Amino acid sequence: MQLADFYDTIADDPRINAFHVSLYFALVHQWEQSGKPASFELDKGVLMKNSKVSSRTTYDKLLHDLHSFGYIIYHPVSGRGKSLVEIKRI
Repeated sequence: MQLADFYDTIADDPRINAFHVSLYFALVHQWEQSGKPASFELDKGVLMKNSKVSSRTTYDKLLHDLHSFGYIIYHPVSGRGKSLVEIKRI
């Protein structure tokens, strides 16, 4: 249901492009693989591979966009810690 709701919502959101969709799908997949917790640690390498995003700069921009557009809640961690994400109910 999460992906169907996402599709319905992005149909009217001109800010979202194919790269956002790809990263969002990779995030939802990682979330599901983690057992759908309230928040989960990001594995940047896996997410970049699964979303086919090869640039760290692009990955970071897309992640921040999805947060600022209201599709996820991103909790960045500076240093060597792992950032957390919450998938928002749409």
